[in-house]
Amino acid sequence: MIDIGVGAGVESMSLQYGPGAVTEFSELLDSHPEAKNCKVGMGNLSEAMAKDRGVTRAKQDAFAAASYAKAAHAQDNGWFDAEVVPLKVKYEDLKTDEWKEITVSKDDGIRRGVTAESLGKIKPAFAKDGSIHGGNASQISDGAAAVLLMKRSTAEKLGQKILGKYVTASVVGVAPLLMGVGPWASIPLALEKAGITKDEVDVYEINEAFASQCVWCIEALGLDEKKINPGGGAIAFGHPLGCTGARQVGTLLGGLKRGNGKIGVTTTGVKGFRSKALAGTGKFSPGSSRGGLERGSRQTDIRSPQGRSTEECAYEREIEPSLAPRYLSIGDSSGTTAIATTAATQAAWQHVRWDMDQLYNLCRQLRNLSCLRLFAAVLSLMSRAISSLALFSVIDESVNSMEAILY
Repeated sequence: MIDIGVGAGVESMSLQYGPGAVTEFSELLDSHPEAKNCKVGMGNLSEAMAKDRGVTRAKQDAFAAASYAKAAHAQDNGWFDAEVVPLKVKYEDLKTDEWKEITVSKDDGIRRGVTAESLGKIKPAFAKDGSIHGGNASQISDGAAAVLLMKRSTAEKLGQKILGKYVTASVVGVAPLLMGVGPWASIPLALEKAGITKDEVDVYEINEAFASQCVWCIEALGLDEKKINPGGGAIAFGHPLGCTGARQVGTLLGGLKRGNGKIGVTTTGVKGFRSKALAGTGKFSPGSSRGGLERGSRQTDIRSPQGRSTEECAYEREIEPSLAPRYLSIGDSSGTTAIATTAATQAAWQHVRWDMDQLYNLCRQLRNLSCLRLFAAVLSLMSRAISSLALFSVIDESVNSMEAILY
């Protein structure tokens, strides 16, 4: 057990060079359907999901407009002041060719005065008859965020103010083509592990990569819209990929501290064969029970509310207790603990375990073949796992021999 840990992430999306910066994929990637699906752009995936789930453009634009309005209101009222660390930045004045220095202390990406009507005039980005555009999707942004976690005893010894308590987390995989619905699957599992209902949660921070996925997940779960992103979300702030997870934790705790409640959930999704959603609950109250990510004691079914089969939409997943993660227990039973913001990404499906066992056997059988052929075989199976990190970390007893084979 560690005493102190830091979770941090950074992203500079303004430095990316578009599709031209993406490494060329081997044609072998197309030999496996699910691996091939990982190449589909998130915008196209969200557009397809919106059509399939009947999420209208009017609903998306209304949700986006509300995000902008909430973010502007929150910023004007100083909600984010405690979250932002002022940063001195040098820039070149294009009019005078002089370098100047300014102090950035507020998010300058929030667009003010946006309405559903003004968003309705924007041209669709991914299809002529589409509903997704630059106004109802997260903008390109740069950002960095970090969170600090400690054992309660350590925090008290160092005189650190405790903001909240990490309770539990869930990681649930969905098929690559269903990337946007991750929160729909992960939130119920986190709530079940915490032993609470959706109505007991005071604040939900759901990443707004696209309005379409947020609208559908909120409606499918039957969540109270007043509890969703009270200070706006990624549509207003942007979604610097490496930053968002930690940023949401800070925003969530800040909202609870302002008096929005005692229990919060934060969730986000990831594209590709890392199709996952992480949800955690945090309590801001004295006398909370002991923290820690507990191992599952039984199998849990996650099923589509529309009754679709696994073959149709791959929503149904069974949690395998034997694949429960290594976990970090923090704090003690006497009160709240410092917030813990990271949980190891885990593979938690029976069929994924089957894939990993097959992968291990395949690696042993193919160890004498060329690296290219081995890589293609491995990638095909990896596409069904949550992530390569989870895939290797779960097979604890085999990881050393697998690394020897692969490297």
